[in-house]
Amino acid sequence: MNTIKFSHRYPKLHEQTYAELLKVYLIDLPKDMNERLYEYDTAYRNSKGLKQHYKLSDGEYIQLVFCGNYHIPFCTIRKRFNYRYCNYDKFAFYNSKIGQRFNIEVEEKK
Repeated sequence: MNTIKFSHRYPKLHEQTYAELLKVYLIDLPKDMNERLYEYDTAYRNSKGLKQHYKLSDGEYIQLVFCGNYHIPFCTIRKRFNYRYCNYDKFAFYNSKIGQRFNIEVEEKK
């Protein structure tokens, strides 16, 4: 089973537990990032309820677009390559998974 992991409980997920991957886009940061997308994609509340943002560095990313089990669409932005763990092209990997179901896992760090 496919799984997509998140480090925080993002509001954009609406507590959905699984989703179908609809589309994969290539994006370049900072060129393709705007304030609205940054706010939507990275905002979350910490354990004290304070608003924070997940940090994104410059570089090549993929944007994954899903429709969740409550029929609420959402997207997530991920590094295209992560040389620390692997150097395969995640765009090609996720592009081959379009139409498939992904379980959503939230692994909040304390």
